[in-house]
Amino acid sequence: MLATLKTKRLLWPTFMTLVGVAILIGLGTWQIHRLVWKEELLANISQRAHGEPIALERAEHLERASGDIEYLRVRTEGQFLFSTTRSVIFLRMIQNMARAITSSLR
Repeated sequence: MLATLKTKRLLWPTFMTLVGVAILIGLGTWQIHRLVWKEELLANISQRAHGEPIALERAEHLERASGDIEYLRVRTEGQFLFSTTRSVIFLRMIQNMARAITSSLR
């Protein structure tokens, strides 16, 4: 068979076809593994995002222990100090309006 392929100049096309098929099989396998990983990741995110909130102290402990606290719902209590807050959005709106007025006067 090899002699027949050499005489008909089909050796390189056959070789390249086999290499291409091997690459495509490898990519298909990789996609299947990636699909399984992605489904597990989305299930984990959904479970955490819709689960019961945990105490902030427990979340801090989990963060120190494993560093894996993404998408966890957290519950905490406290008092909001209005006297020390700043409205960044409101300040940005005023700055943008001032720039618009200044540029229109030029």
